[in-house]
This record gives sequence, structure tokens and C-alpha cells, in this order.
Amino acid sequence: MQFQLVLAQEGRPALPAETAESLRVLQALHEAFPQQLNGWKVDDESKIEGIQWFHDGGAAVRYPFPHEYKITYVSDLSPAEAELRRKAFDREQKDMMTKVEELEASNRIEVQVWINYFEDQSHSSSQPQLRNFPPFDLTIWGAKASKLFLGNWKVSKSQKLDDGYETDCLAAKNPAASMGQIQALKLIIRCSSGIREEFLKKVNLKALKSLIGQNFLDQKIITSSTPVEQELARPLEGKNVFRYVIDGGDFSNSQVNIKHSESMEQAYLRNNHPDPKVTTNAVTRLLVQEDGDTQKRTPYPFADITIPFIRKTGEFEVLKEEEMSGKKATFALEINCWNGCEWSISAINIKVKVNKYDLVGGFVEGTFSGDGMAAFRPHEHTDRKPFPVKIKDGYFRIKRKADRY
Repeated sequence: MQFQLVLAQEGRPALPAETAESLRVLQALHEAFPQQLNGWKVDDESKIEGIQWFHDGGAAVRYPFPHEYKITYVSDLSPAEAELRRKAFDREQKDMMTKVEELEASNRIEVQVWINYFEDQSHSSSQPQLRNFPPFDLTIWGAKASKLFLGNWKVSKSQKLDDGYETDCLAAKNPAASMGQIQALKLIIRCSSGIREEFLKKVNLKALKSLIGQNFLDQKIITSSTPVEQELARPLEGKNVFRYVIDGGDFSNSQVNIKHSESMEQAYLRNNHPDPKVTTNAVTRLLVQEDGDTQKRTPYPFADITIPFIRKTGEFEVLKEEEMSGKKATFALEINCWNGCEWSISAINIKVKVNKYDLVGGFVEGTFSGDGMAAFRPHEHTDRKPFPVKIKDGYFRIKRKADRY
């Protein structure tokens, strides 16, 4: 029997305008790098498709819209050319590790582009060279890789360490710019120095330069407005409570209590739109966990419940995963967690009732009970089969934290 524990998903779906802008930028990067290169072939490349989901809902809203692109080339030699290179490799008077590294660097080109990332840190065994390489504002050239920067970058720190050199770079961020605007670009190329020089001659550097300052995203669509709900003037006093009884199989009316934690337990509104006034698909997440004891490594219980509505009381049920397609509610309990969980409990038919839903700073309170399925260490693929359990007398009272978008 297959067991699937469904947890709540963070982030939000991308808006159509954001998906279109992501696709436009990826297409521009795809066209800037050679797809046909004599002696080389494309081994791997990022999918040229617009983003569908932001794992952090603040992207393009509270901080600049990030983009990432990767392409890898491998040598495409004839058998005769490959044999000549192998013989040259055998004749090299160097230690085997150095020879292998150099052979790899001469047979592979790895390219990464990071847009709207404003920090970078490099570690190298030898002192990196700062080079003038137009149109880039800053270029760090090493034996095995280069980093080339566009968008007002500078070296913020450079120091010698016991095991080599560390170089930190920062790009100036314009806080007044639209969050959809491209402000910074970082290009990383890994291969031997000579191949790097020739490869860069084949890259459309003007196209990369032209990306800086572009903003094709309609910011009106994603501009945040004033939240429609205020927090409590003074947070309510009281501790978080989460408890239930589990019965069946290895459990005999076993009481489970999750101890109070200020930092690990929270109820929060999770929006699926960057505008606080657009709450059509918003949900409430209960994320409940004890403070981990890193000294004793004491196993702890955990709970993750998605309430499919916000800012109101009400009832809902969570069924088996296959019966919840298109629905937003989730229910997951775990017991004895430390470096994995001993028990995972999913829903068969769990009814949840929310009796209280305070403003931020207050509490979300309710009850739950019903039928579940328990699995012993499901991620370890043991021979033990999941078995049905009863969840009884479930109760929660969890402090509501700030909304997330």
C-alpha cells in the first residue's frame, strides 16, 4: 500500500503577467548563448518556460523579480580527436588529481546566470584577478571559473584565508525601482581559462547588457495595497495548545500533546496573490512543532493543517489524497520526529471545526476528529504496512502570526 503524507505548500502561484515576463527573460538568455558551437554540443539547459509558482510569495512584490538560467556544453570530438586528447593527457607530468580536473575543465563548459541577486561570495585557492572585460562592470577571473557582473557591482571585501582567498561582491539596489525591473546580472562560467576566452566571443554580450534596466512587467497588476485587516493593538496572552488521542494498531488511546513554543508554532493567513485585498484563494495554515532539543535530541510531535478559508469560523473535512483533488484543505500529523519521523498520520476522513479566528496577535482555535491512516517510518520503505486509526478529542489553540503573501 502506498502512503503519501500531504503537507501544506508555501508560496503562491505566479500571475499570468509574471509567467509571461519570466518566459521573456529566459528566452532572451537562451538566444544570447550559442546553441551551435563548433566542437561542442549542448548537454543540458534550463527549460524555457515561464515560472508557475513562487516558493516565496514576496518575489516581484517586496523584492526584485529573480530569474535563473543554466546551460552546459560538453566537447563533441571525433574519435581521432578524442584519442589525441587522451594521449596528451597521459603525457602530462602532473599529479593525477590535477590532470583529471584540467581534463574536466577542457571537456565541459558550465554557464549560470542569476538576475536580481545582489550578493556574491567566492572562495579560491589562488588570488583571483580583477579584469576589465566590457560590457561587464566587474569581472573576477580565476583558473577554473569566471564571474562577470552587470548592474553597478563592486568588491565589498577581499581577504586571504588559511585555505585560500575570499572575495565578496555587492550590487547596489535601487529601492525606488519597480520590483519587476532588472537591476543586476551575474554570469558564472566554469571551464579552462583559454576555452572561456573563446567561448565569451560567441556569447551575445550586448543582449545581456541590454537586459539591465528592462521592465516588461505590468506593476499595476501586482502592486500591494494597504492591508484590509489590522492587527490587535496588544497581542493576547496565553500559550499554544495542540492535543489529540490516537487509537488503533500500535496505539491504544494514546494521548499526544505538542508543547508550547513561541517560535515553532503559528497560525497564519497564506495568500495566493500579492495584493492583500485579493483573497479569493487564500488559506490559513496551522504549523505546530515543539522547540527541538539539540542536546538531548528528544523526539517531538508535529502537525501541519491547511484551513481552506480565512478570517472566519466554520467547518471542513479532509479526505484521502485522491479525493481532495482541486481542494485546498490538508491534514498531517507526525509523531516522534528527529532526523525523520517514526509515525506519519494522514487523513481518511477528518472533520475540523474552527470555533475562533482572532485578528493577528490573537488565536485560531478549534477541534478535530475522524479516521486516519498511520504509517511507520514511511520514508524508509519498511515492510510494515499502514493501518487505520481513530483520531479523537483533537483540540488546537494557536497564536495567529502575521499574514504571508
